[in-house]
Amino acid sequence: MVLSLFIPVIPVATWVIVLPLVSFLTGIVITSNGHLIKSFIPPESRTKAVADILIYGNVLLIAAHILAYNTAPVFSFVFIELLLAGAFIAVFKIDTGEKSTAPLIELKEESILKNYGIFFLFIFVITINSGIMFQVIYPYFGGFVLLTSIYTNIPYIAAIFILSRMLKINKFYFLYIGLALWSITFILFANLGQNATGFIIICSVMLFAAGIFDLFWWSIMANNFDKVKNPASLFGLGLALNVLGVWVGGLIGNYLTSLGFGKQVLSYIGIMVVTVSILIILPLNNKLASLIEYNEFLVKLTGMKRKAAQSFLAEAKNLLTKREFEVFNLLIAGKTDSQISAMLHISPHTIKTHNRNIYKKLNVANRVELIEKISEATD
Repeated sequence: MVLSLFIPVIPVATWVIVLPLVSFLTGIVITSNGHLIKSFIPPESRTKAVADILIYGNVLLIAAHILAYNTAPVFSFVFIELLLAGAFIAVFKIDTGEKSTAPLIELKEESILKNYGIFFLFIFVITINSGIMFQVIYPYFGGFVLLTSIYTNIPYIAAIFILSRMLKINKFYFLYIGLALWSITFILFANLGQNATGFIIICSVMLFAAGIFDLFWWSIMANNFDKVKNPASLFGLGLALNVLGVWVGGLIGNYLTSLGFGKQVLSYIGIMVVTVSILIILPLNNKLASLIEYNEFLVKLTGMKRKAAQSFLAEAKNLLTKREFEVFNLLIAGKTDSQISAMLHISPHTIKTHNRNIYKKLNVANRVELIEKISEATD
């Protein structure tokens, strides 16, 4: 916040130094929200919580756009600085007395890339389209300044609001709906004229799809904060891949435009990206469904995969004593040693002994490998 105050008064040539620094510090602040969400918001409320963050953040962004495009830019700048000052003050009012008691699965930090690699790939691929859209479609309708400043992000907010309030409804198939909407966006862009009606139709379809995907990966990250040691690393990587995808998409859009390619070619590229995304969805679901107990964007595994998991559990039951199997079930549920000790009314030392016996009988080295073996049985 302090550094941003200098942007209007320092020479433009120095922005190449100041802006990356401001962006880096902003990234640290944003990703630290992973710790706050993990500590103070129960898992069952996190999807709605991150939805509200996205909704209110974009409402404020619309207000800033209106001020920037329809008044002097300084008013938008002052508005944003006041919001930052308010957020800075609010940080000191956070009550740190209570924290979420959700269990922690003590995964090694390097397992984030292994466990969530396909998730990060999906974020990157799907946001390439966002970059193409924002660098090509918005400039194409750049003559409608008032309309773009007022209407921007309204369909995005609507999508997130509607989906986040659709309780107890599986939202997995909305990922396909979002991809279909993005294909329709490019088809419309290739065929509609450069007028206000065309902008409203294209923008509505495009941003509704963007809202679906943003709520999807924000809710996935929030539901996984208890499964990693450092939630900021998971949150940061997800957001970084989001930004990288938009940047790459923007480069592609600008490059193709500079070569003189028209709307049709850019639309074909966008539809190709959608096709790649479709191929990722099912393996993405299968992997995430093995990591998360429940998320409305995922469907649980069935058929042969469920039988494989049941077979592994049956094998464990045969190899382990009755008490060891009780401990085993609590281990794979993500309970810590101290929680298991309290639940089974046995000493922590005895729990550690049971753990060693379980690992030896199931041919794993530690808790991490046990969790991974369970995941493999359901992959």
